[in-house]
Amino acid sequence: GIIPWTFFSTVVGIGTTSIKSNQGIIKKVYFPREILIISQVISGLVNFFISCVIILIFCIGFGVGISIHLIMIPIIAVIQAVFALGLVFITSSINVYIQDLEYIVSFILNMVFYGTPIIYQLSQFSSAGILYNLIQINPMTPLMNAYRDAFLYHQWPDALGLIYVAGLGFIVLLIGYFVFKKLEKGFAEQL
Repeated sequence: GIIPWTFFSTVVGIGTTSIKSNQGIIKKVYFPREILIISQVISGLVNFFISCVIILIFCIGFGVGISIHLIMIPIIAVIQAVFALGLVFITSSINVYIQDLEYIVSFILNMVFYGTPIIYQLSQFSSAGILYNLIQINPMTPLMNAYRDAFLYHQWPDALGLIYVAGLGFIVLLIGYFVFKKLEKGFAEQL
């Protein structure tokens, strides 16, 4: 769970600051600003796929083995990337106007880490009532479970969970792109 989480948190964390960190080029040259955001997500996705090789080595080394279910990994990763891209469109554009948003995003990512079943199983909280429900509706929960199913348990991930995250990711991407395009006009003046 750590490697997929690192992919997500790195993309969101670095993506949030990508407009501010490229302010020199934004002030001088006009180009589609969304390229900065998309390149961060694609870079994170490529790094994640390279890290998957490490996971496979551990799976083979510890006797877990590999199975046909690994073909789901690229689909799960793309769903996660779309969700992250939508979030980064929102956070990066707002970060230009609200200077300390990157620290707030970092704090929220740390909180969501503990609210996502990465270092624990969701079943441990089955009697926790509202806490269990909050962890269950967290969009990262079905993703982490899907990675575990494909890598460790050799079973097909929960289709409803992936559809839920894919739908939410698509909605967040549309909203994020709309917010980004709306706020993009003032980037050069604010930076």
